[in-house]
Amino acid sequence: MSESSKNQFNTKLIIFIGFAFFTSEIAWALYNARVPKLLELYITDVERGSLVLQLGIIGLLMALDNILGVILQPITGNLSDKTRTKWGRRSPYMIIGIPFAALFFTLISFQTSFLTLFLWMFLFGLAAGLYRAPAVSLMPDFVRPINRSKRNAIINVFGGIGAAIGYAMSLVAGLITLQGAFIVVSVLMIIGLIVLIWKVKERESYSYQMIIEFEQQGKELINDEKLGLIASLKYILQEKDKSTLFICFAIFF
Repeated sequence: MSESSKNQFNTKLIIFIGFAFFTSEIAWALYNARVPKLLELYITDVERGSLVLQLGIIGLLMALDNILGVILQPITGNLSDKTRTKWGRRSPYMIIGIPFAALFFTLISFQTSFLTLFLWMFLFGLAAGLYRAPAVSLMPDFVRPINRSKRNAIINVFGGIGAAIGYAMSLVAGLITLQGAFIVVSVLMIIGLIVLIWKVKERESYSYQMIIEFEQQGKELINDEKLGLIASLKYILQEKDKSTLFICFAIFF
């Protein structure tokens, strides 16, 4: 196969991977636009005396998915590195996480009290955190370093379009009802997963093939691949070249 054919194949593959991100970003955009309004209905009733306190509580609850992500994503990312299945090492987490995320996302719109709203928010954040890190790692598994920047741009374009559509759907939710909008997006998430499983054969990725070949030959993987989360952080802090540390700070800020 010629180099141009490989690049064309990879581009199509990244589009299929990007479609899963596209549907996920629609969900998060709709979530960020509509869930604060649902929280406001309950928080306003409880805390009428302080607008600042109301906004603070809503902001904290909206950060719930990020709090869960800080805990879950390093764990599931590390686990996916060690996973070996007929579906690959990233896909199993998406196969489990996306359907549950779609279910809990739909249930958010059917909440009947603050308790049920918080429960569905928590479970949605939990399910989304389960597959986020493996999903982000899927594209680099297929694309060699020389082409990752271009392919990552395709992923981000899909994500940006998805976010725009999600916010647009929040504006028209009044026409199709809030429940209708959430159900439509949940169905799109499942369709994105089906397309991913159908078109993206993770075991054929060059990264997965290389790891399997190394393991069959009894060779050791690169030491960095075998480090746990805490050990990885210590390793980054102890490196003489602080580039990785500075990149982490840049992402944080």
